[in-house]
Order: sequence, then C-alpha cells, then structure tokens
Amino acid sequence: MNSAELRDYPQRVGELIEGVFDAKMKVSDEFAIVENVCHLRDIEAEGYAVRIEQLLREDDPLLRDLDGERLARERRYLEQDLHEALRAFAEARARSVALLEGADEAALAREGTFENVGRVSLAKLVAMMREHDAGHLRDIARLAALDRFAQRRDEFRADLEELCRIPGVSASDPQAVRASAEATARLLEKHGIGGVRLLEVEGAHPAVYGEVRAGETAPTILIYGHHDVQPVGALDRWMTPPFEPVERDGRLFARGSSDDKGGVLAHVAASASWRGAPPCNLKFFIEGEEEIGSPNLPAFLERYGELLRADAVVLADTPNADTGIPGLTYRLRGMCMIDIEVRCLERPLHSGRGSGAAPDPIAILCRIISECGGKATALETGGAAAALRKDLGVLDGVELLGTREDTWTKPAITVIGFDAPPVAQSFNQIAASARARLSLRTVPPRDSREAGEELAARIHAMESPHALVSATLVKSVPWWITDATGPVFDAARRALTLGYGREAQLIGSGGTIGFVGAFASAFAGTPLLLMGVEDPPCNAHSENESLHLGDWEKCARSSILLYDELLCLGVR
Repeated sequence: MNSAELRDYPQRVGELIEGVFDAKMKVSDEFAIVENVCHLRDIEAEGYAVRIEQLLREDDPLLRDLDGERLARERRYLEQDLHEALRAFAEARARSVALLEGADEAALAREGTFENVGRVSLAKLVAMMREHDAGHLRDIARLAALDRFAQRRDEFRADLEELCRIPGVSASDPQAVRASAEATARLLEKHGIGGVRLLEVEGAHPAVYGEVRAGETAPTILIYGHHDVQPVGALDRWMTPPFEPVERDGRLFARGSSDDKGGVLAHVAASASWRGAPPCNLKFFIEGEEEIGSPNLPAFLERYGELLRADAVVLADTPNADTGIPGLTYRLRGMCMIDIEVRCLERPLHSGRGSGAAPDPIAILCRIISECGGKATALETGGAAAALRKDLGVLDGVELLGTREDTWTKPAITVIGFDAPPVAQSFNQIAASARARLSLRTVPPRDSREAGEELAARIHAMESPHALVSATLVKSVPWWITDATGPVFDAARRALTLGYGREAQLIGSGGTIGFVGAFASAFAGTPLLLMGVEDPPCNAHSENESLHLGDWEKCARSSILLYDELLCLGVR
C-alpha cells in the first residue's frame, strides 16, 4: 500500500506549527494546538499502532477504543511541551507505517471488532487514520492562522492606517480614488494575493482584483469591499483631521476606517494569516464607487462576470448587531426618492404687501409633507428602547417613533432635502416656490418603483388650490431579502460566533445597499453573506467616523474561520 502520506504527516504538522507563539490558544471548547498534537501522539501510540499490530498478528482481535477527551484532562495536555509531543508522535507514526509497509492484500482484508465502531478491516482502519489525520490537520491549520494573525496584528493595523490616509472621495476626486485603487492593489500584492490588477469600465472609478488559489477542486469565495469613501462633511465637527488616523478609547478615528477600509483589511489579513494557501480559493473585488451608489457596478459585473464567478460571495460592508455582537444581514429595505415642487408666485414678494392674500409655498409644502408621513407605532420600552435611543442619538424628552425592528421591516418616509431661505439670511419675503426631496424606504412585498409612483400620485391628488404642485420619482432601488438557512449560512454563523465569542445574530438593515441587488442579479442562486465591521457608534457617513479595533480583530478572526467553515460547499 502507499503509505507516503501517512509517513509524511508529522512533518506536515511540524511545518504548520513552526513559529507558533501561543500553542495553548483555544477557540471555544475545541482543542488548542498543543492538545491536538498530544492527542495525535497518544491515539497513535496507544491506539492505531496497537490496533494495526493486533490485526496483523491476532485472529479476530478486539480493538480497544480510547477516550480522547478523558486523556486530555487526565494527562493535562495544555501543560505539556509541544515539540516533545510532536517528536513522540512522529516516532509512533513511524512504527505504524513500518507495520503497514509489509502488509499485503490479504493482510489488509483481516478483520477485528473495534469498540464502539463494529467490524473493521485493516484497510478500513487505515482509512480511519487518514480521516483522523485530516481532521486534526485542519484544526491545527486554522489555529496556526489565528496565531499568525495575532503576531502580525500591528502590521495589518499599520496597513489600515496607511490606506485611511488616502482621501478617495468618489463623489468629487477621481485622481484620489485612482490613487486609492493603486494603494489597495499594492497592499494585496504585499500580502501574497496574486493576479492583482485594476479593473476598468469606461467612465467609472477603478476597482481592484486579486486572487489566492487553494486548488482546482476547492470551493471559491468572492470577497467584495470598497476602497472609496464619503465626503468628510463639516471639518469643524471632526475632533481630529479626517485623513490622519488617530486611536482614542480603543477606536481608530478616520474617514473610511469602518466604511469600508476596515472591512477590506480584515479579509486581506485573514487571507495572509494562513500558512500556505487558505482552504478555499479567494477572489477579491474592491470597488471604487460604492459611496456614490455603485452606478457602474452592473457594467463591471457584466464585463468581468466570469472572472468574478464564485460558489459564495462575502459582501464585507454591513453593520454588526452591536459593539462586540456579530451580525449577519439577511434583509434590506428598498428606497425611492421623490422630488416635490410647490410654485405659487412669479417672483418672491414682500411679505408686508402680500401676506394674507398671496399663498405661501413653503407652508403649503410643509402641509403636503405632513400628509405624506406615517404615524408612530407602538413604542419600545426598557433597555431595548434605551439602547436604540443611544444608537440613534435621540435627545432627552423626544419620543421614539417605533422599534429597532421597524427600521428593517416597515416602510418610512424621511425629508432628506429642503430648499428654503436659511434663517440667518431670511428677511420679510414670501418665497415664489419651494422644493423638497423625500426618501421612501420600502419593504416586501411592495415594489419600490410602484410605491414611489403611488406616493407621487397621492401628492398630485391632494387638494392644493393655492399652488401648482409637482411630484417626480427620481430614483428607486428594490428591497432585498434572502432565506438565511442552509449550510453556507450555518457556516457563517459558526465562524462569527467563534470569532467574536458571542452568538451571531441574523439582522436586517434599514438602509438600502445598491450593490447587493447588483450581485443578486448577476450571480442568481449564489449565496450572499453580508457581514462587516461597523457598529452603532462608528458614525459611518458622518463626522468622526471610527472603527472599534477590538471588533476589527474579531472580524479578521471570524474571516479566518469562515474560509475553513465554507469547505461545506464541497469540492468540485
């Protein structure tokens, strides 16, 4: 029989654990590295080697089973020396291999009774050895990757800060966005990601592509993030300059730190932490237009669809349930924008001349808006309400309109723009016209465009004898929801729970993320996993954006585990 794989196995274990700093690190209640190696030693010396000898020399032997958990407790594996355990395991394995190398076909067919298993042949016992080896090699490999991330954490953190110094505002600065793409490409190359190049579509900011190959039969995971950022907003509201990263109270403050450069770096770090290739093939697609609504993403996915095709897609740009509590987003509200214009006069009019006779378009617009809005629902109380108030920044004395779940599951109308004279520049004048933009968040089963058109029709139907009123649907984005069951979502929940040390929660998002629909359309039937590094205090899209560094590390750890857990997709 071919015993080379069995013979070389201790060497493969040794290569994985070389340079490991913390061999006692555990993930939940699983064995640490040193416990795995001690277990391999004892199961080999007192189990497989003994059973092989019995099958070769005895007729119908009883093969004793060993309780690995009991041995670990009684022999205090965590207190033992890792390298001494590996040496003893190599000696025991050499004994087993020497016995097997002399076994012919008749010997491989010899049978015995294995406690708690049943009848087994020597050939079956060897197959069990291979399966046992594979399981522990997999466990050791991912623990070694977690250890390597811990050792290189400061390096990855420095890379994140360097990326956050680039002001890649996609709404206004194409040169800076290209510089951001080029810096992202260099970062991928630095960390061993191959095939790195910029992806281009006419009229679009560049995206970045890279890949890590695990093997032709391994499943393939596409990782999406974005390197562009939002405008900084009001500079005087920033405690420190937005593109000069600063750590305060365990958070990294910088524009793009949580949205989405922290998410991108978590996956780059996770990929780089594996000793050798990760278990799955990885493809990276880092967009440069997410913060302007991904207008060219469908074109990118059409042009590069075959390059990006994968067995599952990780969309690394969504929030967690809370600080320290991982979330897996399974639903998003849709959105449509409606512009309302109210016209009453040919030109602005002195209020002393006209008030009381001439209609006021601003007041009429306010009435129309008030008639569009919904009413408050049953209010949340207790701790849940307090947490929601804190997350939303609701002032004392102001009541909530609804619950956290309402922000995922119910439609809502918000005024997001209003054209009227500022108070500081106001004087005695009646405006000739007024405009506002409404944002309508939509939920299943109503189509977003239909909902926007219905709202515009309602506005046109309102009695407004003192004004000319128009309502125009400007934009609509569909809602998205997925069935978050099955092996891929189970794998993601396990990885997040282990990585954060807290149970992962399935959550919805009240926001509308345009890129999700684009991926769902381009890769129909492919599981989409929405996860990220944002938490409620991160201030994404606002001044003083920040990243919780502890959660960023946990996200990277979860991603390391996710690449292993997604082996559930099977091999080709």
